[in-house]
Amino acid sequence: MGTDTFQTLWFSGLVLGMSAYALFKGGQIAWRREIDNPLVSLKGGRAIALGAAVAAVGLVGIAMAVLEGMKLHR
Repeated sequence: MGTDTFQTLWFSGLVLGMSAYALFKGGQIAWRREIDNPLVSLKGGRAIALGAAVAAVGLVGIAMAVLEGMKLHR
């Protein structure tokens, strides 16, 4: 296994993990319809929109990680 392969695997694994976490947290925000922290305090529709956006970023990241991993198969 060359260093390029290792770097690609490391990058794909890291992106996959963080994207799965973003998907989870985005779904959690949208489900509760509320986010309350020192930086942002949202309720209702705005919280759902923020949660959906974070979940969408998570889905895009998962797709990117899978595509990077598939490049190694060839």
